[in-house]
Amino acid sequence: MASRLDLTEDMLAEIIAIDDHWLLHSLALNDRLPDRFRIRLATHRDKAVRSALVVHAATAPRRMLEQLIDDPDPRTGP
Repeated sequence: MASRLDLTEDMLAEIIAIDDHWLLHSLALNDRLPDRFRIRLATHRDKAVRSALVVHAATAPRRMLEQLIDDPDPRTGP
């Protein structure tokens, strides 16, 4: 998932709905993940998923970063 370029928005929504830890973690590492899905994953209950989003923080939308700035897990902070 982390490097796939062929995922449609419907596929992404389905992967998120499945709520599998490994799939979501890998998806959060995908630097081509559309912003609306990054923002959605920034509120996920799994801290590993949230921290994976930070790997590509340089291209992250401001709203996602604002959600993560107060995250209780230190791996997600700036």
